[in-house]
Amino acid sequence: MLDRRVGGLPVVNEDGEPLGMLTLTDILRAEVRAPRLHWGLADQHMTRTVVTTAPDSPAAEAAAKLKVTRLRVLPVVDGEQLVGVLHEKDIAAAIDRAGASHGPTVLAAQFVLGGVTVRDLMRPPTGYLMEGVPLHDAVRRMLDLHVRGLPIITQEGELLGVLTISDVIRAVLGQGQPA
Repeated sequence: MLDRRVGGLPVVNEDGEPLGMLTLTDILRAEVRAPRLHWGLADQHMTRTVVTTAPDSPAAEAAAKLKVTRLRVLPVVDGEQLVGVLHEKDIAAAIDRAGASHGPTVLAAQFVLGGVTVRDLMRPPTGYLMEGVPLHDAVRRMLDLHVRGLPIITQEGELLGVLTISDVIRAVLGQGQPA
């Protein structure tokens, strides 16, 4: 799943008949219920190179970042401080609202989001982790919030990185961060 960047795989019997799906979330739930490992701290496993956006950046620019990187959420930072998160679904909703009066366009984000900033669409950072949180607790928080990643911040609110579901799976497999 990690190698192919997919969130789940079909499970089949010996005859190739489908029995169900195994998702990354299923793996996390199983590991949280019956942990086999001493995982250490979340910030030991987090992704340190994080794609971010600034609150006063154009929303169309942030939409392009999400599209190019295939991410679903961008942390919004003012300097080093985490001030919010921008979800792809919030951008899509803004495009849909504006498109209702303008009609669909091929380059909707550029035309419809003109003059809209990230600050206009971002959400407060309600889901995040403080540095030093045990990875096991971080996984529980991700499962409770139904998210695939959480920013990790210092006591002062500075963004250190993001713990993703892929980071956790690598930890479960005993793999380090990819080069």
